[in-house]
Amino acid sequence: MSVRGAQPPSASAAAIGTRRLSGTHAAVSMSSARRARASPACHVVSVSLAIIGKTIQQVDRCATLPRMTAPAPEASPFTPVRRVRSVDDVVAQIRTAILTGEVAEGERLPSERDLSERLEVGRPTLREALRTLEALGIVEIRPGKGGGAFAVRPGEATLGSALATLVSLRGASARELAEFRLSFEAENAWWAAQRADTDDLATLRVLVAETRGQLDAPTGWAPLVDADARWHEALARATKNRLRIGISLGLHEPVLRQLPALSAGVDRYARAVPRALARITKAVAAGDAEAARAHMQEHIAQWNRLNVDVAAEEELRG
Repeated sequence: MSVRGAQPPSASAAAIGTRRLSGTHAAVSMSSARRARASPACHVVSVSLAIIGKTIQQVDRCATLPRMTAPAPEASPFTPVRRVRSVDDVVAQIRTAILTGEVAEGERLPSERDLSERLEVGRPTLREALRTLEALGIVEIRPGKGGGAFAVRPGEATLGSALATLVSLRGASARELAEFRLSFEAENAWWAAQRADTDDLATLRVLVAETRGQLDAPTGWAPLVDADARWHEALARATKNRLRIGISLGLHEPVLRQLPALSAGVDRYARAVPRALARITKAVAAGDAEAARAHMQEHIAQWNRLNVDVAAEEELRG
């Protein structure tokens, strides 16, 4: 039976219908024929009701939704922060904007108020992120009138500082540092022999002379070992590879902190430094990459042999 616009049946009518059907299934449909005329946003909603195991298709509902056209957003390298750890997001967005050139080197970042609104974070969160970026050498904070946060391109010193901090805080062992330097410094010598220019060679020779002058210094071996470390940095610069330069700068401090570990062997090592550096410098000047690498391996191996911390770790490893 088809009913148009009828009211829902009463309980008694439903009971009568049940008796008449005697377990057979009957379908009653009710529909509304009104639909929105020409609208792509119109949709049909079907509601199903179950009455005594029978299904009644009750409503076809059509809704017309208005179209809204949003204004085009202003182009910006910054977007609202959504994740819980918002400081990390702010650091990542500003860092990416600077490293990709969207914010040019030396360019001032938007004001604190403007930037916090664009990122949808509070000013304390933004300030913490800027302090992190300043520590990384990516942002420079200038005080006073005309100051603010300015984009800075990180250089070799930034990488060196980060590496020195990592080695110190993560506690790289003496053996790990010795193992890394043995191959790293040897490769530096190999590349320097192929790329060193006149200025590089002059710097290396000056530092060799400085180590010789420290042999009889009354202040101990620390100045000589410091000159040795600066010679290694100058050799890295001669490779013309910014990664090698940055890593070499980062190794300077950790190596100097190991000086006490040479103990009784420091005198033997220090007296051998000037001759070892002179041999490597000579090979670099001659463009003999293989000789430069071999002499460097011998130089670093001597440091490792005399370093009691390295020897102790090797003994524990068996």
